[in-house]
Amino acid sequence: NLVAATGIHDDAFWPDGTSELDIDGTRATVDIWDDMGDFNSKMDASHEAALKMAAAAGSLDGIRASIGAVGGACSACHKSYRAPES
Repeated sequence: NLVAATGIHDDAFWPDGTSELDIDGTRATVDIWDDMGDFNSKMDASHEAALKMAAAAGSLDGIRASIGAVGGACSACHKSYRAPES
């Protein structure tokens, strides 16, 4: 599921008009649209990390070795493009 979610074309998830300034309750910052190239790069990194973890499925050691990269990729995007909870 993580591979599928991170592999969806980014524009489908982030259409114009869906930032924190446009919709109450969203945590997507306007910085996404100000630097879509960097945002897409971070999304690509998340997908690559998820693919590597999926390839390690069936091996606890393999999953342990790859899960940190998934968390790091997710965190990198969230730190840059997700507003704090209010």
